[in-house]
Amino acid sequence: MTSGVWQARYPDLAGKVAVVTGDFGGLVALVTALAANDAPICVVADDRGVVDAALAAAAASAGAAMGITASPSEPGTWQRVVAHAEQRLGPIDVLIAAGSVPARSPVIDAVLPDMAARGRGVVVEVSEDATSAGAVAGVRRRSIVVDDQAVAADVAAAVALCASDVLTASTVTIRLAH
Repeated sequence: MTSGVWQARYPDLAGKVAVVTGDFGGLVALVTALAANDAPICVVADDRGVVDAALAAAAASAGAAMGITASPSEPGTWQRVVAHAEQRLGPIDVLIAAGSVPARSPVIDAVLPDMAARGRGVVVEVSEDATSAGAVAGVRRRSIVVDDQAVAADVAAAVALCASDVLTASTVTIRLAH
């Protein structure tokens, strides 16, 4: 229990390397939910304050974490970040891409081929316009559609659920509205 908010536990997330990125205002809450489940995390955002707050949230759970201040919408960012994250934390098992299409697309394009080649992984998109993307062999795709009034803690809970092995369908869409 953190700050009086119940957090679901998904033991299968322990040790699964997660990249959390985007221009979504609730990135810190997403990192908190995954770190509480012992997932090593790489957080990437263009705001240093968000990266620092996310790393502090991860440190509170004593999990491995790294943060990079860079633009999620620049494809060149991901050529460097993916290699660095995998060197420090291990192969990426979970990708949380949150926010606008320009902030989500480059990281998905960079990470999805490696997940597909390994035949495993989970891609979770969080956005007002997230759609159920097509399945890729071995990679589960999750879409969480949120409105601008969605509570960050609710979105974080949905992200942890979607990142876990609880949902077995290859594609899932969850809609959260205030």
